[in-house]
Amino acid sequence: DKTDTDTESNTDNLRLLFRRSLPIGDADHALHHIMQEINVSFDEIWSDFKECMSACSRSFGSFFQLDRFRQRCIRANENLTGTAKQVLEKMFQECCPSFVEHRWQYIYETLSWVVPRQKALMLLNLQELEVDSEQLRLLWLLHGGGSDTVPASQASLQFWAAAHLLSQLAEWGHTVSGVLHGCPCHPAKRGSKRLDGQEAAPPPCPMAGRMGVPLACGLMKSLTNHLSGMVLRPATQHALENLRGSPGGENLATSLLQMFQTASARMIARSLQVFSYWDQLPWSLLMIARPWTEPQLEDHAAQAQAQRERVAFSRAATKLLIQKYDSANAASQGAMGEPCQ
Repeated sequence: DKTDTDTESNTDNLRLLFRRSLPIGDADHALHHIMQEINVSFDEIWSDFKECMSACSRSFGSFFQLDRFRQRCIRANENLTGTAKQVLEKMFQECCPSFVEHRWQYIYETLSWVVPRQKALMLLNLQELEVDSEQLRLLWLLHGGGSDTVPASQASLQFWAAAHLLSQLAEWGHTVSGVLHGCPCHPAKRGSKRLDGQEAAPPPCPMAGRMGVPLACGLMKSLTNHLSGMVLRPATQHALENLRGSPGGENLATSLLQMFQTASARMIARSLQVFSYWDQLPWSLLMIARPWTEPQLEDHAAQAQAQRERVAFSRAATKLLIQKYDSANAASQGAMGEPCQ
């Protein structure tokens, strides 16, 4: 069929045209440097924080350790009701991911495991764990001696406030990584059902990771705007309020907020530094290809309207790029002076 042949030919041309538009390694390496600003900005507390996260990863990092934890701290806990035990056991079915300081994705995964289990970890008696004394001391930051009658220690409150703040920054990086590893031509779709009832991963697109066209159209500016306008979640605000309410906690909470703001500013500045070349020629030329790489709409009328708008954008962008090039070229010739006759 001629239509199928033309479609295959267009797909091959897209693969050829954009195969080098954004190598995955370049984006990952750039994002690695962006996320490293977190460690630098939280340097005052980073040493104790990373040690505590590592202790948590080691204590809950295997199914054997989790089973021992459920047996000693949940099933044998006489202060818990049957319903509470069932809920807590479900919360500790998955192992805590490994914590690797120089790999920010591991920090995100570990925080994604630890933060939602804050109340459970502060409720249960972690002293029952069979770990060495140093590891138990670090785990005490997760528990902090908190109960209905005894307030949590200030070190514990500071740890949880920092964990909530850091989890928001790490989640932003995780979102950016997912966008850059996606493709510009398909909307996010769920895969078909697997035999076990779970969602199967959708088939990979040949353009996966080739996000040069969206980046040339200002994708990174949009993502950094989300970072600059980030609002603290209610759980984060509550953790900071708890810290402020402790003796001398006002200064600690203010210091953590300053670290968070510093980290955000440094991450934004680093993002602009490592991705700003997409605003310059010749990389910005890729914005011209926007009409042919964006997702296709199911409604034909809407798709036709969207395509007309994309083509108009492409033409206006082309005109703007030519004007910028001519202006820069004229300024360069003016700086060098008139050529000799």
